[in-house]
Amino acid sequence: MSWRWLDLVDGSFRTWPAAPERPTPRSLRVDARAVEPGGPATWVSWCRFEGEESLAFDDGAVTAALRRVVAGRWPVAVTTALVDWSRIAGALTLGTSRRDVEDDPFARVFPRTILEVPSGSLGTIPAPTGPALTRYGSGNPWPWDRYAGQVA
Repeated sequence: MSWRWLDLVDGSFRTWPAAPERPTPRSLRVDARAVEPGGPATWVSWCRFEGEESLAFDDGAVTAALRRVVAGRWPVAVTTALVDWSRIAGALTLGTSRRDVEDDPFARVFPRTILEVPSGSLGTIPAPTGPALTRYGSGNPWPWDRYAGQVA
């Protein structure tokens, strides 16, 4: 999975290429597919703690939000927003209508802002096909959209 840094600056999303250092104090790691231009999304639920607050990725509230996301109707894209490979500070949910993002499960965990963005400015992430809650190392979430090989 490839990733990028994301931050909301003056009401607009800014992205930076993957790099070891955070480009801004508030930037977070997200799945690069969510911020690639060309998707149909026009509404965004940006859930994010203020300041440096974060949770362990395996925190019960985060796990419950992930389960609600995969159990519901899949929007255009969902990505967690990480401080580092084991700490989460928010999530980004993209939809084609405001209704698609109003019931974002991550809004129960993190403060939320709903924004309308121009169509084509953000990307898409297909619905998960595998165990989205399983990790094989703190920096390696199981790929949601594919399996690299057969599991014995």
